[in-house]
Amino acid sequence: MEEYERDCQIDKDNLDVEWEKQPSLYMKWAARYAQATAERMRIEEGLRAVREAAKRGLEEIRATLDAEIRVDPGSFGLDPDKKPTEAAISGAVVTAPAYVDVYKVGIEGIETVVKKLAEAVESEQILYGATKAMDHKRAALDGETRLWLGGYYAEVKVPNEAREKAAEDIHRQMGKELKNNPRLQRRRIKE
Repeated sequence: MEEYERDCQIDKDNLDVEWEKQPSLYMKWAARYAQATAERMRIEEGLRAVREAAKRGLEEIRATLDAEIRVDPGSFGLDPDKKPTEAAISGAVVTAPAYVDVYKVGIEGIETVVKKLAEAVESEQILYGATKAMDHKRAALDGETRLWLGGYYAEVKVPNEAREKAAEDIHRQMGKELKNNPRLQRRRIKE
């Protein structure tokens, strides 16, 4: 059983203790939720930074490769006797192994941070649910207290008159059953 599930349970026999614990339980889960939200925000900021770094890395390698292709188009598979077109240069840049390597590193970095972000969002949402559960527990405690104050959990009080009448009815019924018992009837005949 998870910790928040245990914290959501109500001991109906100790409502006073439950009411005393309720504010600190809510605060515990609210604080954890706030921490999870802060962690998610830090990871989102980290994701923005990783994306910017990947973009910057691609721009730098693109600029470097673009300059190299313009100087020596033949080493990139282009016709060295003709001036390469912008489309040809762009195609050579994105297929160059150096560009592909930088692209893969950027994608891997982004995927790693996105995975961390997904875990942080999941944790945040679970803790949000736990804070909501503490709200529901408070409402349930309120209901349980009202039931207790209304005597719902009290022992049933039977008036003396009714208790005596029930005892007489039981005694009379037992007498009839004993009278009709065949074993006892045979015993009476022997005596």
